[in-house]
Amino acid sequence: MPYVNEPVTDEAIDRFNLPFGKGGSGHYWTRDEERNIFLSGGLSGNPAFDEPLVGRFHFYMDGLYFLVYIEPGKGSSSFRESPFVVRWDHIISVQPKDLHGIPREKFIEQLKETLVAYGRDGAENRYTPDIEVVFGF
Repeated sequence: MPYVNEPVTDEAIDRFNLPFGKGGSGHYWTRDEERNIFLSGGLSGNPAFDEPLVGRFHFYMDGLYFLVYIEPGKGSSSFRESPFVVRWDHIISVQPKDLHGIPREKFIEQLKETLVAYGRDGAENRYTPDIEVVFGF
């Protein structure tokens, strides 16, 4: 089964101990059920209050959980752009740092693949159906 972007269920919140409220809180995830991989999260921060925008993601693969912070790069600024470009410049940090023993190359490869499926926001991407995700790492 390929990746799907879908709402997170209450069952998934309990199963994976996700930091979301239950009852249709509007959180989405990008998930490959067959390979047991998921990513949830997105941009956080508020430039109006001098908080930099940072991608904060909960990433789960091979039965292991990671908290990943990624610096966004300069991508598209209008939904009218086609393709709409999403850019991730570099990984700020990953917890745990030892990647649970997974080789870094494998971790990065899987993270990139999942971020491509995540697209702009991990939800419907309905305003940006033509998306190109690029990486600086």
